[in-house]
Amino acid sequence: MTVVSARRKRPSADITTLRSEVRQALEFRQPAARKEDQVTKHLKTALGRLGRFCRTVDSIALFFHTTDRKLYEISDRPKSPFGQLVTYLVDLSVTNPVMRRGLDRLRAWVLGKRTSSRYTGSHATALTPT
Repeated sequence: MTVVSARRKRPSADITTLRSEVRQALEFRQPAARKEDQVTKHLKTALGRLGRFCRTVDSIALFFHTTDRKLYEISDRPKSPFGQLVTYLVDLSVTNPVMRRGLDRLRAWVLGKRTSSRYTGSHATALTPT
Protein backbone atom coordinates (compact mmCIF):
# COMPACT_ATOMS: atom_id res chain seq x y z
CA MET A 1 0.00 0.00 0.00
CA THR A 2 1.32 3.41 -0.99
CA VAL A 3 0.70 6.40 1.24
CA VAL A 4 0.54 9.76 -0.49
CA SER A 5 1.25 12.81 1.58
CA ALA A 6 -1.52 15.39 1.61
CA ARG A 7 0.94 18.19 2.30
CA ARG A 8 0.39 21.12 0.05
CA LYS A 9 3.37 22.71 -1.62
CA ARG A 10 4.13 26.28 -0.63
CA PRO A 11 3.39 28.77 -3.38
CA SER A 12 6.41 30.17 -5.18
CA ALA A 13 7.57 33.76 -4.76
CA ASP A 14 5.92 34.75 -8.07
CA ILE A 15 2.55 33.45 -6.90
CA THR A 16 2.89 35.17 -3.54
CA THR A 17 3.74 38.42 -5.30
CA LEU A 18 0.77 38.04 -7.64
CA ARG A 19 -1.57 37.43 -4.71
CA SER A 20 -0.40 40.53 -2.86
CA GLU A 21 -0.50 42.72 -6.00
CA VAL A 22 -4.05 41.68 -6.85
CA ARG A 23 -5.24 42.16 -3.27
CA GLN A 24 -3.65 45.63 -3.18
CA ALA A 25 -5.38 46.55 -6.44
CA LEU A 26 -8.73 45.46 -5.03
CA GLU A 27 -8.34 47.17 -1.64
CA PHE A 28 -7.70 50.74 -2.68
CA ARG A 29 -10.57 53.15 -3.19
CA GLN A 30 -10.31 53.76 -6.89
CA PRO A 31 -12.63 53.41 -9.88
CA ALA A 32 -13.53 49.85 -10.87
CA ALA A 33 -12.01 50.34 -14.34
CA ARG A 34 -8.63 51.13 -12.81
CA LYS A 35 -8.83 48.05 -10.57
CA GLU A 36 -9.65 45.93 -13.63
CA ASP A 37 -6.66 47.41 -15.48
CA GLN A 38 -4.31 46.54 -12.64
CA VAL A 39 -5.71 43.03 -12.17
CA THR A 40 -5.40 42.37 -15.92
CA LYS A 41 -1.82 43.67 -15.96
CA HIS A 42 -0.80 41.49 -13.00
CA LEU A 43 -2.48 38.38 -14.45
CA LYS A 44 -0.90 38.94 -17.86
CA THR A 45 2.56 39.30 -16.33
CA ALA A 46 2.30 36.33 -13.96
CA LEU A 47 0.71 33.98 -16.49
CA GLY A 48 3.25 35.11 -19.10
CA ARG A 49 5.99 33.80 -16.79
CA LEU A 50 4.21 30.47 -16.35
CA GLY A 51 3.43 29.79 -20.00
CA ARG A 52 2.28 31.34 -23.24
CA PHE A 53 -0.93 32.67 -24.63
CA CYS A 54 -2.31 31.41 -27.91
CA ARG A 55 -5.55 31.24 -29.86
CA THR A 56 -7.22 28.91 -32.29
CA VAL A 57 -8.22 29.74 -35.82
CA ASP A 58 -11.81 29.79 -34.52
CA SER A 59 -10.88 32.66 -32.13
CA ILE A 60 -10.74 30.72 -28.87
CA ALA A 61 -8.28 32.22 -26.40
CA LEU A 62 -5.94 29.65 -24.82
CA PHE A 63 -3.18 29.50 -22.24
CA PHE A 64 -0.45 26.84 -22.34
CA HIS A 65 1.07 26.16 -18.91
CA THR A 66 4.64 25.06 -19.64
CA THR A 67 5.28 23.31 -16.30
CA ASP A 68 2.07 21.28 -16.30
CA ARG A 69 2.13 20.91 -20.12
CA LYS A 70 -1.61 21.64 -20.18
CA LEU A 71 -3.63 23.79 -22.54
CA TYR A 72 -6.40 25.82 -20.90
CA GLU A 73 -9.25 27.72 -22.52
CA ILE A 74 -9.25 31.19 -20.96
CA SER A 75 -12.51 31.36 -19.07
CA ASP A 76 -13.99 33.21 -16.12
CA ARG A 77 -16.21 30.30 -15.07
CA PRO A 78 -15.24 29.09 -11.59
CA LYS A 79 -15.58 25.36 -12.42
CA SER A 80 -13.47 25.53 -15.59
CA PRO A 81 -9.86 24.31 -15.33
CA PHE A 82 -8.54 27.80 -16.13
CA GLY A 83 -10.86 29.38 -13.55
CA GLN A 84 -9.57 26.95 -10.95
CA LEU A 85 -5.95 27.69 -11.95
CA VAL A 86 -6.48 31.44 -11.58
CA THR A 87 -8.35 30.97 -8.30
CA TYR A 88 -5.37 28.98 -6.97
CA LEU A 89 -2.79 31.47 -8.26
CA VAL A 90 -4.55 34.58 -6.98
CA ASP A 91 -6.22 32.96 -3.96
CA LEU A 92 -9.39 34.82 -4.87
CA SER A 93 -12.44 33.47 -6.65
CA VAL A 94 -12.96 34.32 -10.30
CA THR A 95 -16.58 35.09 -9.40
CA ASN A 96 -15.40 38.42 -7.99
CA PRO A 97 -16.71 41.07 -10.46
CA VAL A 98 -13.31 42.76 -10.85
CA MET A 99 -11.58 39.42 -11.42
CA ARG A 100 -14.24 38.41 -13.95
CA ARG A 101 -13.79 41.67 -15.90
CA GLY A 102 -10.00 41.28 -15.67
CA LEU A 103 -10.25 37.82 -17.23
CA ASP A 104 -12.58 39.18 -19.93
CA ARG A 105 -9.98 41.83 -20.74
CA LEU A 106 -7.23 39.20 -20.77
CA ARG A 107 -9.25 37.08 -23.21
CA ALA A 108 -9.86 40.13 -25.43
CA TRP A 109 -6.14 40.95 -25.36
CA VAL A 110 -5.21 37.42 -26.44
CA LEU A 111 -7.75 37.46 -29.27
CA GLY A 112 -6.63 40.91 -30.40
CA LYS A 113 -2.93 40.10 -30.71
CA ARG A 114 -1.37 39.53 -34.10
CA THR A 115 -0.16 36.07 -34.93
CA SER A 116 3.40 35.10 -35.64
CA SER A 117 4.02 33.37 -38.95
CA ARG A 118 6.65 31.25 -37.23
CA TYR A 119 4.01 29.36 -35.22
CA THR A 120 1.08 29.09 -37.57
CA GLY A 121 -0.41 25.63 -37.51
CA SER A 122 -3.66 23.85 -38.12
CA HIS A 123 -4.91 23.93 -34.51
CA ALA A 124 -3.46 26.84 -32.56
CA THR A 125 -1.55 29.97 -33.42
CA ALA A 126 1.00 31.30 -30.94
CA LEU A 127 1.08 35.01 -30.28
CA THR A 128 3.87 37.41 -30.92
CA PRO A 129 5.71 38.40 -27.77
CA THR A 130 4.80 41.73 -26.24
